[in-house]
Amino acid sequence: MLNSHWPSGNVVFACELNDQSALDSIDRPYLSSDQRRFGGVNLNSSYSNPGTLVVDGIPYAIPRGSTGAAPRASLISASYNPTDSAQTHRIIPSQISESVFGKVRQGFGSSSQVTQVDAASLKSIQRQRGIRLFESPR
Repeated sequence: MLNSHWPSGNVVFACELNDQSALDSIDRPYLSSDQRRFGGVNLNSSYSNPGTLVVDGIPYAIPRGSTGAAPRASLISASYNPTDSAQTHRIIPSQISESVFGKVRQGFGSSSQVTQVDAASLKSIQRQRGIRLFESPR
């Protein structure tokens, strides 16, 4: 912020830069599809990687690191690979905002003055994969 004055006027100039990093749901343990530790239910999904095979109604968890050619004996019977789908989301995207403000006042004589006030702001929001979600006009 800059400020200056003289007998017949003044000038004020201010700028602000706000750079907010993203907040992912994995950073907040209470944002989970498995709410059992809080007295809720487990809503984890069985659609995951590695997946789960269901044969004759019996689930078989595919072991991690499998190439897809694992023998049946390596499958884990009566279990599945759950995915906490709530942990893969971004709660708040990364945001950058820039703002400027300026004001100049100049007096002429004892009864007249000129005042100029300007303000501008730019905001940019990015999605999870770096794709720009929103940018305000300049």
